[in-house]
Amino acid sequence: MKKKKRSQHHIVPSSRGGRRTVILPNEFHKAWHFLFVNLTPDEITDFVIEMHKLMRKSEEITWEQIEQLQSRLKRES
Repeated sequence: MKKKKRSQHHIVPSSRGGRRTVILPNEFHKAWHFLFVNLTPDEITDFVIEMHKLMRKSEEITWEQIEQLQSRLKRES
């Protein structure tokens, strides 16, 4: 069986002072950052809740709205 590529993931982004890492399958790691950029675990929880609220009240959500939400959550933590 071919060994799949893996990579280290900082639980809290290193750019935000995180030191602890976990090894993840590389494709999962890429997908994680595509969805959550460099949000912390607590911010991700809030992001999912806020996205759910936005999806319930909107027919269309833009990348700009998503990026604004991510930025707001970073500022608030």
